[in-house]
Amino acid sequence: MLRRIQRRIARTFSEPAADMPADLVYAPPLDLPRIAPDEMWTCDAPLAAAVAPPGTPRPIVRPKILFHDDPGGVGLLPDAGPYTFTLPPSFVVAARRVFQVGFRSYVTRDGRLFTDESHAPGAEQERFAAALLSGDPFRNEYTGLTAGGRPGAFRIDPKAQRVEKLDGGVVSLVSLEGPNYGSFLFRVVPKLIGREAWPDDWRVLVPWLGRTMIDLLGMLGLAEEHLVLQRRDVVYDIERAAIPSFRTAHAMLDAEAVALFDEIAARYADPSAGERLFVSRRGWNPEGSGARVMLNEAEIAEALEAEGFETILPHEMSMADQIRRFASARIVVGAAGSAMFNTVFCRPGTIVVDIESEPHWIAAHMNLFGSRGLAYGVFEGETMNRDWDTPHKPFWVDAKALVARVRSL
Repeated sequence: MLRRIQRRIARTFSEPAADMPADLVYAPPLDLPRIAPDEMWTCDAPLAAAVAPPGTPRPIVRPKILFHDDPGGVGLLPDAGPYTFTLPPSFVVAARRVFQVGFRSYVTRDGRLFTDESHAPGAEQERFAAALLSGDPFRNEYTGLTAGGRPGAFRIDPKAQRVEKLDGGVVSLVSLEGPNYGSFLFRVVPKLIGREAWPDDWRVLVPWLGRTMIDLLGMLGLAEEHLVLQRRDVVYDIERAAIPSFRTAHAMLDAEAVALFDEIAARYADPSAGERLFVSRRGWNPEGSGARVMLNEAEIAEALEAEGFETILPHEMSMADQIRRFASARIVVGAAGSAMFNTVFCRPGTIVVDIESEPHWIAAHMNLFGSRGLAYGVFEGETMNRDWDTPHKPFWVDAKALVARVRSL
């Protein structure tokens, strides 16, 4: 089936869109005309938004960390206290005849630009614009946008864009870095909240996903034949779009996202299992570079197995089996990375020992664990050097200190 989808996409490329505007102005989705949620599927306005009640910012608390161990004195985590994030209200944009560009940007025929986030005026919009105009393809989100001819405007070259037309209704689930497994779990999957209201005949635009991710969407009711796998080098000309917001900014899961993961986990969990899991990255090397390898992983695995842990390799497991193992766990130990995002399927109160070796993503990982209701702690590993401008360094872990920590839990 996946190959058939790929072949169908390859056959549907069209010529560049003649009616794509070159000059664009950012339009925050929360400033769009408001419609009721039940009007989403029949709205004839070119652009509108259904905002979840009460339509106000949502404070979400990250609880205090359970422990922080730094046996090598690396100092990756200066602050491990509780923190409250304020997220904007969630929303769904209804759009007619809109272009989808790059990771998760949308362009209207009348020259408006928006994404699945609504950036507030001032500093937020300035950071958003600076990223898109940085010249770095990743920060630019593969949109190809450049500075427009007037302040605050963007420019896109319509002739440089290859376009695929998607007729009829499409729910767009694409988001920032969507093909990455961790990003998929906390950015894309929560967009399925409210899935029961989607019309059965609407297709679903999703990031270019791997097999296990497509399987998870199937578990949540999205038939594979309805999926359109996004290519970031293609612009999608969508006749009628519903665009759910990125509702879990900063990797903070809101109450609805927590409930969704609870529902998924409940199908597979064995609460009596009380498993002790060591999550291994051994053999997982998609870039072929050996990046962010735990140099003494064999030693760590042996030491933890002597304490009653089982070593698992999520990248070699089916989606259902990954959910089952994490949903049944009492304690999970693993190095930061995509596989540890499977902790969204853990039961509240599950203990997570998060092994971190670089400062870049610690806050987001803590936010995920904390907002999920897990008892999480950070254990710092050591890299060969501490030049953090170069990420994904090999590292090693103090086995004796790690064993002492897990014995205390």
